[in-house]
Amino acid sequence: MAPIMAAATSRPKKQAAQTGRVVKRPARGFHRFRNGIMNVTPKGGEKELVKNNQESFLLKLPGELRHKIWEFAIGVNLFRPTSVQITQTIWARRMVPRITDREHALALLQTCRQIYAETARLPYKSGILNAVDYRYIKRDLSYLKPFQRAQFSELRLEAYHENLLIRPDPLITDLSKKGRYNLDFLPGLKCIRVVIFKKRIWVGHNIASLVAGVRARLDLMLVGKNIAITVEIVDVTPEEYCDFNEPLQGTDSSRSRLAHWESCEIISLN
Repeated sequence: MAPIMAAATSRPKKQAAQTGRVVKRPARGFHRFRNGIMNVTPKGGEKELVKNNQESFLLKLPGELRHKIWEFAIGVNLFRPTSVQITQTIWARRMVPRITDREHALALLQTCRQIYAETARLPYKSGILNAVDYRYIKRDLSYLKPFQRAQFSELRLEAYHENLLIRPDPLITDLSKKGRYNLDFLPGLKCIRVVIFKKRIWVGHNIASLVAGVRARLDLMLVGKNIAITVEIVDVTPEEYCDFNEPLQGTDSSRSRLAHWESCEIISLN
């Protein structure tokens, strides 16, 4: 008869996970870290390719000089939720930069591993995030990866008659008090710029009431946060201010629209 074994009184403790381990790429395809950035560590025959790339005149330049080149090439991008055609019949919402004279600037990230590692955050760190509807800010930001959202320091809100940012709405106010729109998903945010369009103001509204409405809404969104707030009052239509429905492609018309910004009235709400 087999001997009776004593019942285990406790389970063996699991070994603590090693925090300093190297994240390995799969044998095929590509790998992203949890924040969404690609793992560009070379494997196998890629190592020789990386060495050859490092011998190029561009990558031999000092790091500070390369950074200046990346900044000039990529420029300041204005990101806005836009419908993008995936196939002939399928459209999808994406947070993409406006088409400008730097239309293909983001293609720089696809050049080689070292350039990607040095520039992956730059388009968003130097960029401006643009939102057109207070209700859907969080939804629109879901189109970006966590490391991309973390880079933005400026948010621009367009306020006109179709925007609930400046309309008294008990439901939106209640949701704001519950913290649903507290912008925690933009950890690097330092400035909010609100644009009010004079030509789209509702009948019966005035500038003072709109600015007060903006202040009340943002106070609910930004409880406990140290974020600068500025209001721009512009005497143009949203289409003249920046038309995203029509590709600009760096034409003279796109530059003429930028001239409207120089004559706007700026009010600080700090």
